[in-house]
Amino acid sequence: MPQANTVSRCAASDQRKAAIGDIATRLGYPNATVTWIAGALLFVGRYERKDAATTHVDAIELCRMLVADFDESDPARIAVLLSDMGLNSSRDIGRIVYALVDAGLCQAGEKDSENDFDAIFDRDTADRFATEVLAVRPFDWPVLAKQAVMGVLLIAGVAVVEVGRRNQWGSSSAFVAGSIFGISWLLWRLRWPRPMRFGLSWNRLRPREPTSGA
Repeated sequence: MPQANTVSRCAASDQRKAAIGDIATRLGYPNATVTWIAGALLFVGRYERKDAATTHVDAIELCRMLVADFDESDPARIAVLLSDMGLNSSRDIGRIVYALVDAGLCQAGEKDSENDFDAIFDRDTADRFATEVLAVRPFDWPVLAKQAVMGVLLIAGVAVVEVGRRNQWGSSSAFVAGSIFGISWLLWRLRWPRPMRFGLSWNRLRPREPTSGA
């Protein structure tokens, strides 16, 4: 039988999804867009940068985090993706953020305002803003290293198969290649290291105090 706290968490999750769906419908944005921004605010509420001078995340920093979250290195492509998501300017992000605030899904700081989102980027400057963000976005070295190791293992496995075929090693080469492929598969299934989120590596983050707002 489910525990009471598990049922409570499920109910809260359902209520959150319903509230996000209502906001998306009312404002005319895709549900996925509102969910993504709500996820960024939830992330901000849970984690902070270890090297940050302040724990506050303002409008421009939130916009930077959202742009940095794209798995893209082409600023023009990011601008197109933002537009496809209904985010033609930073003002769209502000509208969604403050709709989430009004719905009680996040909190704004005392000095924060929806107007803070007015002049960060628009349709004509989105690629320029993305260029600035990408220039300081760090490489996700742990994940890149894992991918490199997996690539080397796959190449090694294929090489063993080919050498074994040419030299008629039969089951011996099949066993070695199978072992290599198996190790590569295990690495792929391993959930560590976690890919960075919103342009931040996990080793640069620490949990926030529960009372911190978005």
